Formats: sequence, structure tokens, C-alpha cells
Amino acid sequence: MSGRRNRTRAQLAQNLFANEASARTLVGLAGTAPGDRVYDLGAGSGAVTEALLRAGARVVAVERDPNLAHKLRARFAGRPVTVVEADLREVRFRPPFKVVANPPFNLTADLLRRLLEGVSPPDAATLVLQREAAERCAGVRRLSAVALEALPWFDLSVARPFARHDFTPRPSVDVAVLRIVRRPAPDLGEPEREAWRAFVRQALARPRPDAWHTFRGLVSNLQWRRLSTDLGIEPGALRANLSYAQWLGIYRFVRTSAPVRVQRRLTAPPERRRNP
Repeated sequence: MSGRRNRTRAQLAQNLFANEASARTLVGLAGTAPGDRVYDLGAGSGAVTEALLRAGARVVAVERDPNLAHKLRARFAGRPVTVVEADLREVRFRPPFKVVANPPFNLTADLLRRLLEGVSPPDAATLVLQREAAERCAGVRRLSAVALEALPWFDLSVARPFARHDFTPRPSVDVAVLRIVRRPAPDLGEPEREAWRAFVRQALARPRPDAWHTFRGLVSNLQWRRLSTDLGIEPGALRANLSYAQWLGIYRFVRTSAPVRVQRRLTAPPERRRNP
């Protein structure tokens, strides 16, 4: 039975914590408060769930393996834990909630999509990910599409407290913790979400890497000269070097000052809209 479970975790690309201390470290990074409803996605043997309980949280432990789900129910019987036997891509979140989890690496994209684009987003999420994926999502070296689309509504940051030997089986890649915190006062309202995403996707799809050609067609030459001066964008600046504040400034200008025919282009195709 143990061998079958190990093969299941390997297929899921999940590396469980090798000790309880690492789980407590993760929960400490999350800043969980007593009474918080927290989802442990990919709960495994329950190390993170146990650490969350010690922090005073009410836990929803999500585990797709029937044998492990059974053991979780037995281990936490009589304690404030709800064990849900389900795929983390299908579980229904009940707001308000937080997520603290060490999920399978191969489900990273699906999980981030649910948390960042869902109709009921978390107040915060603290996730163990491959370091490359965590840094891309947080826009550490450059602002990726994932980071840009999320930033008006979330603060994104990366911590790296774990070594490879903190996990079993030991991962072949570096590991980092991604922190997602919902902004109490978002930079854009919810009705702007699809227009902002369309703006980002259209801009990143442009083949020329310089900032001017990225937004050409949305603003005129004269408007760009004035706008780039106001936003501190250097002549010849590359799109990859623009800050989030500069992206946001360009978007706000287009939404308030561009002709209606230009603003109509900031409509996401229906098939891209998600409601997980």
C-alpha cells in the first residue's frame, strides 16, 4: 500500500514535508490568526493541517487519495478539521478563507488560476512552489503575464525558507514560498478586470519589445510623448523594464482618454473568461 501511495504522490509531483517543523515554518510565514478558515490543499499525512490547528485555524483539509483522506479523518477526529476527498482543482471554496498549502507542483498553473481569477478569491494564500514558478508569478525579475494580471487586486511576494532535504521525496528543483495577499483597496474595480487582462494580453502579444511599439495603436505619438514623460518612461525603454505603476498609468490613460473605438479593443474574448 505504501508503494502505491508513493507512486501516486510522484505522479502528482508532490513532495511532502519530511518533518513537522517545516510545516510549522510554512504556517508561521502565512501569519494565520485564530479562527481563520484555512484550506490545506493536498493535505497528505496532515503535517500542515496539524500546524494550522496549533495556530488556532479552522481547517479544510483537501486530499484526493482515499486512503490518506481516511487517515486524516481518523487523525483529526473531534478537532475543527473538515476532510474533503477531492481534487484541489474542483473543491468549492467558502469565503472568507485563506490557503496554506504544499500542493503538487504539476497543478501550480491550475491552482493559481483558481486563486487569482476566481469569483471568490482568498484573503491570502501561502503556497510551496517550484522557485521558478513562484518568482514568475510574483514578477521577481520581470513582470510576467500572470503577475501583471493579478497585481491590481493582489500583493505578490516570494520567500525561500526551505531546502530540498526538507521534503520527501527530495525535489530535483529549488523550492520557494509564494505569498498572495488580497489588497484591501484594489487599484482597479472588479468591473475593470476583463478590460485590464485584455490590455495586458494585447500588449504582451506585440512582437516589438520596446514600450512605444507595445502600446502603439492605443495612444498617438503625441499622447505617448506626454504620457511617457508623466510616467517617467525613458525614450527607447523596453516593455520588460516597465514597472507595474507605469503599466497601470498607461491603462488608466487609455480607459479615460482614448477614443471609444480604441477602448472597445479592451474586451477579452468570451472563451478566455473564467468563473471557477
